[in-house]
Amino acid sequence: MFKKNEYVMHDTRGVCQVEDVTPLDFSEKEKLYYKLVPVFDRDTILYVPVCGGPTGKISLRPVITRDEALELIRMMPEIEAKSYTNFKEQAQICREILYSRDQRERIALMKGIFQNGMKRKKSGKTLSANERESRKVAEAFLYGELAVALDIPVDQVEDYIAGELKKTGAAEQS
Repeated sequence: MFKKNEYVMHDTRGVCQVEDVTPLDFSEKEKLYYKLVPVFDRDTILYVPVCGGPTGKISLRPVITRDEALELIRMMPEIEAKSYTNFKEQAQICREILYSRDQRERIALMKGIFQNGMKRKKSGKTLSANERESRKVAEAFLYGELAVALDIPVDQVEDYIAGELKKTGAAEQS
């Protein structure tokens, strides 16, 4: 069970802080809920059953540790870009990856979208609306979790990653 003030990753809302663990007035008194506040959207409150939803699936996981965050950054150059052959496949892949729990897959998706954007730019085209939105969501989830794990502001994550990759010489390889 997660504790009050702990940070968690919500499957569809990103990094949240557990504000409370409590029964709700409108629910069965013995059923406990996490009261969550998304870290980067403090005006929202989510209530998630401690025991999971109707399927029993819990939509939360612990935020990665600092060591796991640093290892993830070190692995970034080795993660292969996710590719897709058409818009229909791309939309399905994006949806599956964005709401998975796997940050490596999100990095692969971001790399794939970046590479696609570079190809399109050469021919005078831009990313599709779905690709732009998918990149935005993937970045928000990844950078949000890294910011919390590394205890840095989210707007410094991209520079932090670049600095870490430069230290290891991986920036030139990727």
